[in-house]
Amino acid sequence: MERVREIKDERHPYGHRKFETIFTIGLGLLLLITCLEIFKRALRALMEGSRPEVTSLSFLIMLITLGVNIFVNRYELKKGRVLNSEYLLADAGHTASDILVTIGVIVSLYLSRLGVPRVDAIAGLVIGILVARIGYIILKSAVDILVDTVQMDKDRICQLVLDIRGVTGCHDIRTRGTRDCVFVDLHVEVERTISVEDAHLIADRVEERLKKEIPIIKDVVVHIEPAP
Repeated sequence: MERVREIKDERHPYGHRKFETIFTIGLGLLLLITCLEIFKRALRALMEGSRPEVTSLSFLIMLITLGVNIFVNRYELKKGRVLNSEYLLADAGHTASDILVTIGVIVSLYLSRLGVPRVDAIAGLVIGILVARIGYIILKSAVDILVDTVQMDKDRICQLVLDIRGVTGCHDIRTRGTRDCVFVDLHVEVERTISVEDAHLIADRVEERLKKEIPIIKDVVVHIEPAP
């Protein structure tokens, strides 16, 4: 997956990472749709006052479902962190919503068996809110990437650049991308009297230093300016 995201072509010179971001948005929207369906069923149960049929088989099915979802969630979280995959981490959030729903169903089944009225409807409303929150978090993180939200502290980048021989100043530092693949562009000031070749060497040093010190930086665009 990591290699596929890094592949570049003429139409996608920055790679294919944002396709993963689009899929992540799809998952977030799916969670919000799921949330609406949960709310609809909970409100219907609340108004009708219906009670679910509770059997031992119901509990067994829910417990097996819970175990499978927990396993899938832990696996996706682990692989998502290793691969720095937005999609896997988002899908882990989707699976977490399934875990919440399953736990809610188990609790409501137990309380319904005890005779507590409308507990399934109330549990549904609570679960709907939790699922909506997960969907919102997933959507927000994906949209932040699409609108090029700042990904790094500018002061850290500036300090690294100012330590490079030949640099007299830097400004207009901009960052974008994902948390594991950051693109940087900045303006670097150099002495007015140096040659174009020397200015180019300084730009190369800036790029090399930033990539070495901050490995998540994948590309650096340096704009050379004469010092005031």
